[in-house]
Amino acid sequence: MGMLASYQAVDDAALASTMNLDEDDLVELVEQFCEDDTVPGYDLDKNWDMLHFILTAASASQPIDGDPLSEAIVGARAYDVELFIGATEAAEVVHVLDALQDVDIDDLRGRCNLATFRKYNLYPSLSETTQTEEDSLWQILKAEFEGLLGFYSDAAARSLNVVVSIY
Repeated sequence: MGMLASYQAVDDAALASTMNLDEDDLVELVEQFCEDDTVPGYDLDKNWDMLHFILTAASASQPIDGDPLSEAIVGARAYDVELFIGATEAAEVVHVLDALQDVDIDDLRGRCNLATFRKYNLYPSLSETTQTEEDSLWQILKAEFEGLLGFYSDAAARSLNVVVSIY
């Protein structure tokens, strides 16, 4: 299946419940957030690393500390680096949203280059593809950006924290 990115907007009590958990309990709690229909969420699927690259010109495997565009993908604080579970507190969600709103995604089209994605070993690994497939991938990544922007907009409007899971 592969590594999928999922984002949940949680209140302060739910975020506090994630603190100081061991890996198994943290994963179980994050899974509960994902399955709870009352918890707003967004699934970025497997495109998280490529979208991180488009936004930051770096792989998500090397998050950029203090960069709200990097934090939009991987969270501001990591709980578990191996599983990529992180969180962004509500006050920081506003900064992430501001940074996302400042992005003109069409201006970043040049970063959607499959040869570059392969060069930087971005996830998921891609085989040789055609220009048509690259254009199709761009449309997918652009739609994912818009979906993530909408998710962060909703989370900020509701003063919610964001829990990020990529595994």
